[in-house]
Amino acid sequence: MHFRAALLVALFAYPLAAWADAQPFAVTIEGLGKGSLLRNIQAQLAIRTAVRAQTDEAPLSDRRLRALNRRAEDDIRGALNPFGYYDTEITSDFDLGERRATYTIVTLGPRTVVRDISIRIEGDGKDFQPLKDVRSRLRMQPEEPLRHQRYNADKNSFSLAAFEYGFLDSRFLVSDLWVYPDEQAADIEWRFDTGTRWRFGEISVEADNIDEDVIRRYLTITEDNYFSPRDVLNTQLALSDLGYFAQVDVVPDRDNQSNTHVPMTIRTTPIKDQLYSAGIGYGTDTGARLSLGAEFRRLNRRGHKLRSDIRLSEVQNRAGVEYRIPLGSKNGEFLSFHTGYIDEEFDEGETERYEIGAALTREPGDWSRRTYITYEIEESRLGNQFTDTDLLMPGVSFTRSELDDPIHPRNGWYAFIDVHGASEDVLSTTTFLQSLVQGRFVLPLWDTARLLLRGEYGATLNNELAELPASQRFFAGGDQSVRGYAYRSIGPRDESGENIGGEYMTTLSAEIEQTVWGNLGVAAFLDAGGVDNKPGPALSQGVGAGLRYRAPIGYVNLDLAHPLRRPETGVRLHLGIRVGL
Repeated sequence: MHFRAALLVALFAYPLAAWADAQPFAVTIEGLGKGSLLRNIQAQLAIRTAVRAQTDEAPLSDRRLRALNRRAEDDIRGALNPFGYYDTEITSDFDLGERRATYTIVTLGPRTVVRDISIRIEGDGKDFQPLKDVRSRLRMQPEEPLRHQRYNADKNSFSLAAFEYGFLDSRFLVSDLWVYPDEQAADIEWRFDTGTRWRFGEISVEADNIDEDVIRRYLTITEDNYFSPRDVLNTQLALSDLGYFAQVDVVPDRDNQSNTHVPMTIRTTPIKDQLYSAGIGYGTDTGARLSLGAEFRRLNRRGHKLRSDIRLSEVQNRAGVEYRIPLGSKNGEFLSFHTGYIDEEFDEGETERYEIGAALTREPGDWSRRTYITYEIEESRLGNQFTDTDLLMPGVSFTRSELDDPIHPRNGWYAFIDVHGASEDVLSTTTFLQSLVQGRFVLPLWDTARLLLRGEYGATLNNELAELPASQRFFAGGDQSVRGYAYRSIGPRDESGENIGGEYMTTLSAEIEQTVWGNLGVAAFLDAGGVDNKPGPALSQGVGAGLRYRAPIGYVNLDLAHPLRRPETGVRLHLGIRVGL
């Protein structure tokens, strides 16, 4: 009889215990507001982590919960120590019946502060002033609250500073942090051995496709200079940007180093010499379009390049070839020769031109400078005006950009300045001087929004507008100009009312973009622009809104814009892709 009773009790007790183990268990931390202290406790408190990780198939047993509760206060204190709190008062309320545990921070206690910092530098860098200056920039200073994260960050920054100055074998001989909770004080003691300050030794280049002297022009490391990891990285990036190599490795040869010099080996892997491309697309300015291109990245061991492309669309057809010869010590410096053909049709005119020219691109400072000369033969019709011109045009342009991201920027700017002209006295049918200034800016508004600003101004000095071909006249309107108006539809008109372009142009734009979900965003904008034969043309405005999709190649824009100057034309659709600014 007793055996049967015990068996019944056991049979009923087991499912009850299993049922209790499977019940939700709540862990609460009280006494702290939201912040880094609470987040660190939540991450370090083992009972909370275990409860959140349990499943219906694998619940926590009561025995396991009791064990975790016994170590909970130590977990909390351990989570507060890195912030300088070593004398915290904690109360616990653990109730298996209620399936809950509450831990209350009654008082954090006084915060431990840094009392003394002793840093002793040994080795070749013991009298090296830049390393001594690092001490004043450490985040941990006397009388500052002790934070272990800052202490570790200071150690890393000190080691990194030594490495950046060429002390490749530097190390801490002593790195002690002494904490005295009863005194609410902490002392730091460091002994740091810099070792030898190394210099670059012999630099060897391994390349199969480009002559060594061409590669050496782009090196930012120099034999006998002090070793600099930054210069090593800059050399690797510079060679990678040339477009000749699939991979570049700049490796110190520590096995063959002397007492003070480290030999360097530059290993390169050639890239495929030819690249062919094709694309199709659609834009409201161009209609349907097709592009074909070929790039010969290395025609010879001197690094010469050849590029050709054909672009066909409903509005404009063009074909061109460019030959580049690298010069100087920067990737952006080269001598180029080009020839091309352009045929363009628009609502109130058409133009056809052939061109040939040469350009020298240099980067003497922060600006890229392009000095060029182009010879063009162009026939064009604008309204009732027909021109047949030959132009030999020397010119110079300057470009500069500072962007945090070249494809999807949130902060930065771009500037372009161009001046060119022609003279009847030198192989040209007319005389003129023309300039164009463009500026674009992007500014972050908040985490998911940015402000885009754009402006340009063009001016032409000439005797007679009728003698200028279509390519040297200004127009406005379209996707990249004033939205709400058709492509090249803004400008002075002749007696028959057809747009013939002008000598002066102004365009302005302001746009706010807001990301709403993933890569999808919305935008609101105001554009303005005008073209006239006198400075300060009257501006036509367009307002609208659109959708933005953040694609790997840039932003895909779909806009609906309303022209304020010609409201009778209604809303206009604009579709295009914007890369960078």
